[in-house]
Amino acid sequence: MNNRLLAIIAALTATSIFGLNHTITKSLMPVFVTPPGLLFARVLGACTLFWVISIFSKKEKIQKKEFDNNRFNEMSANSLEYTSLNSINDNNTFEKNSVKILYSLPINSFTLVNDKDNKIYLVRIVSAKDNSYNSTDENYLKFVQELNTDNRKSILQSYDQLLNNKYKVQLNQKTIDRVKNYFKW
Repeated sequence: MNNRLLAIIAALTATSIFGLNHTITKSLMPVFVTPPGLLFARVLGACTLFWVISIFSKKEKIQKKEFDNNRFNEMSANSLEYTSLNSINDNNTFEKNSVKILYSLPINSFTLVNDKDNKIYLVRIVSAKDNSYNSTDENYLKFVQELNTDNRKSILQSYDQLLNNKYKVQLNQKTIDRVKNYFKW
């Protein structure tokens, strides 16, 4: 029996049970059983049914959610490749969001990533290299200055919002423009 036929039979059975359940519930509810009693009977019946089925069905071993190097090597077989990424913006090998995920993971961790062609790869982080920087480098100084500016701006905006909410301040735009023009060079 193929999977499609099994799915159709399962859907037909579930729909039939739902239809019968609705009809039986309508006839029993007001006269013989209260709604909580009927709910309890349905739950008890389902538990009993699943328990009986579990006695006669074969037991499936539940896998632990552990994935180690042995399992990785077993799955990779002969298709093991090594690659390195130069930066978080290096999306030559993998898709941009996949690279961000790789940079967020610790060493010796596993994940699934995809490339631009939507091919999926099982990846293990082998090592990471810390790039050294020079505190007198122009790019570093520019980065720190932008970061400090952003931090100050964020703090001032949150403080401004707090004051506006607390004291219900309404500003006159013309006055603000006049003050801005006053301080222009």
